[in-house]
Amino acid sequence: FIDQGHFAAHIRHMYNIYLARRQVFCQYSKQILSGLLKVDTPECGINTIGWLPPGRNDLEVYKAAGNNNIYCLPLSHFRVKPSNKGGLVLGFGCVDESEIEQKLTRLASVLENFSA
Repeated sequence: FIDQGHFAAHIRHMYNIYLARRQVFCQYSKQILSGLLKVDTPECGINTIGWLPPGRNDLEVYKAAGNNNIYCLPLSHFRVKPSNKGGLVLGFGCVDESEIEQKLTRLASVLENFSA
């Protein structure tokens, strides 16, 4: 498998898939989530952080997102000390490019309900 180059071919193939998903995610997140969530633009990887406005409870947003079939993680789950700077860990590596816009639009709807 490795000696025949199959593993290297798989890595190249997956790199291209994740690169395309990252590019689509970054494009749509800027358009759709602007003013609702400050999304870090990742240079690599399959996850990023979306920062909530100060004082917004990321655990509440996480639960509301889950109720709308949006899977993300609250940044507070990874903290040792409490902070008033909430955020969401957003993964895009497992989301097909054709679904990213729709999922970000649903997340924006959840976030708009917290803004109202």
